[in-house]
Amino acid sequence: MSEKLRYYGHGKLLITAEYVVLDGALALALPTTVGQSMEVSTRASTISQLNWKSYTRENRLWFFASFRINDFYDFDIVETNSPKHALYLQKLLQEARGLNPHFLELTSGKKVESDVSMKLEFPLEWGLGASSTLIYTLAKWAKVDPQALLAKSVGGSGYDLACAEANSPILYDRSEGGPLWKEVALDYPFKNNLFFVYSGQKQSSADAIKWYSLQKEKDITLIERVTAITRAIVKCERLVEFEALLREHEELLADFLGRERVKDLSFRDYWGEVKSLGAWGGDFLLVTSDRSVEETQDYFRGKGLGVFISFAELVRYGRGCE
Repeated sequence: MSEKLRYYGHGKLLITAEYVVLDGALALALPTTVGQSMEVSTRASTISQLNWKSYTRENRLWFFASFRINDFYDFDIVETNSPKHALYLQKLLQEARGLNPHFLELTSGKKVESDVSMKLEFPLEWGLGASSTLIYTLAKWAKVDPQALLAKSVGGSGYDLACAEANSPILYDRSEGGPLWKEVALDYPFKNNLFFVYSGQKQSSADAIKWYSLQKEKDITLIERVTAITRAIVKCERLVEFEALLREHEELLADFLGRERVKDLSFRDYWGEVKSLGAWGGDFLLVTSDRSVEETQDYFRGKGLGVFISFAELVRYGRGCE
């Protein structure tokens, strides 16, 4: 018996409603042109085992683990180069098995060995969704709902799993208790004035969620205003209007979180707007500029930030729909 399966998830960028998306604020999120692929090979064997290998975009093996499959929830770690990552993956496998008892089940005494190969298309430290694309592709392989697997394992808003599947920018909403999302047409006349800059720091989404859960109670007024900003940002036709909305969004969140805007912290002399994406303090920044690409890129290089990507290059566009 020999079988090969392939799955793929897009990366993600959260443009609006960071943190408050957890409380029901409408969020604008973007699937990226880069993501992560999974390839699964299954064969008859003398043992029931899962062999997992994860590769960087340069084809460097950064993680491996082997699991012996025994009882219903039993994925024993046989070997690994990273116990921390192996335990995380073990948790995901166990929860996937709990959601679908037929996933990797042993039937009629037959033993099966599966080899999984994961391949990233972006640097691991960029924070574009190495974990979310893992959960998404694993869920597809296990034939379970990705959102259910997320809820059973690490938790979170789930916008990143929606991005993994989406072919265009999405509006993401948890206000009715369950995740709802739709693709939207987002073709800004000023998209050549928008760029993504890597902050040089990796931010843990799980840690950010945990931190936020310990902060103030839900602010309904804030949620309503962020939702209104999100709707307005989707419909923007002028750069100056877009910048004003980004600035208001940053000021609202800064006040609520009791933290300084990233522009006030590190880019006070910058002529455009700078917005944190996702958890504040790391990963990518969205920047606007009405000056040349060269001058804009030189500014951030002067700050020691060399990863500078155009909006059009990183954002995945499909047909979209209103």
